[in-house]
Order: sequence, then C-alpha cells, then structure tokens
Amino acid sequence: IVLVRVGENALEVIDRVKERIAELKPGLPAGVEIHVSYDRSNLILRAIDTLKGKLTQEMAIVALICLLFLLHLQDYSFLNLNHLNVSRELRPILRSTLVP
Repeated sequence: IVLVRVGENALEVIDRVKERIAELKPGLPAGVEIHVSYDRSNLILRAIDTLKGKLTQEMAIVALICLLFLLHLQDYSFLNLNHLNVSRELRPILRSTLVP
C-alpha cells in the first residue's frame, strides 16, 4: 500500500512508485509478483485533459463576449457623451475621436 502525503503531487508519487517497482522486479524470488490493484494515474490524466478542454472553451466564450462588447464600444461611447456634462464645443471633437 502506498499513501500520498498531504501536499504531494500524486502523479509524481505514482511515477516514483512505478520506477521503484521496476527496480525491485529483477530481485524478486521465482514466482513472486508485484500486483498493482489500483492506479489513479489514468484518472488524474483524464481529469487534467477534461479541465484543459473546459478552460479552453470558457476562454473562447469570454473572448467572443469581449469582442462583441468591443465592437459596440463606439455606440456606447456615443451615448455616454450625450449624458456627460461636456461642453457643446468639445462634443464634436470627442465624437470624431471615438467614432470613425
């Protein structure tokens, strides 16, 4: 039985145990085998792959939403200028810089 200490990287521990088992196998008596009953490394790797995929999807969605708002930035800035207390002389200058 192998126990992982708190704060240890489970994948690194599993890899070290596999290396140690490979070192011990040649020295075992005839007929004696080491049997691995539960290996979490595949589960951990699949969970990491799932997380990477979901994070990629979420970043793409956030990027699309940001682009959607940035494409309409000119509309929002035009509306906000009318609500701001800006002198009538400055409004055309500000509009020409914000709206192409």
